[in-house]
Amino acid sequence: MKFNLKNIMFDAGIILSAIILSLGIKGSTESPEFCNNCHIMDPAYESWSRSAHSEVKCLECHEEPGFSGYLKTKAQGAEQAVTYLISSPDQSDLNAHVANKNCIDCHRSEEKVPSIPEDHQKRIESDMECAMCHKSTAH
Repeated sequence: MKFNLKNIMFDAGIILSAIILSLGIKGSTESPEFCNNCHIMDPAYESWSRSAHSEVKCLECHEEPGFSGYLKTKAQGAEQAVTYLISSPDQSDLNAHVANKNCIDCHRSEEKVPSIPEDHQKRIESDMECAMCHKSTAH
């Protein structure tokens, strides 16, 4: 197979364009405003915007850690968009899991928030989810 500089440059341009487009789409789909595009999200968006977490993007809490969490979130988002377009889901259908790791990344223990009781570590070690007690913290 003979390599031609024009073909290589063209292919590189296509790949670079795809990467730039993907990054642009990725960035725009991770904003709280994008999440609020569905009217079903209005109550969550409004309460979030008035909460102590209003500077935290939705996916910082609602995306599971790691690349697999990223892929899962994108797949779920696409599924939710299709569901929203073809039916009329109601607020009670919303189920937003928050992984403990996402909470702990910001609220690392007593060193960050001295008022946290010591038993929090025991609860985390017992696999108790933060959201069991703090369900309405951000919304």
